[in-house]
Amino acid sequence: MQLPKGTATEYADVPADAWHYNTIMAAKAAGLLDGLLIEGNNFEPEKPVTREEMAVIMANAAKYSGRQFPVSAGKFDEEYIDATEITEEYRQYV
Repeated sequence: MQLPKGTATEYADVPADAWHYNTIMAAKAAGLLDGLLIEGNNFEPEKPVTREEMAVIMANAAKYSGRQFPVSAGKFDEEYIDATEITEEYRQYV
């Protein structure tokens, strides 16, 4: 998947000289990070990605590349034994 170049520092904790700057800015420019619950102006690049966050990124990547994931039927209690752990804002992506 070809991503656009990011153009400006979007996050206070991702300086332009950081090794991951271009990748994070390209993901941001492509909309792959849309829907993530990012607090303030900090991306927290050293924080582990949760499976909920990865579901958001994967859904956004599919959309960016012209594909769509099927929408969940919303039967979380039947489909996931840890359904009560899924953050409400992320349910549409899981």
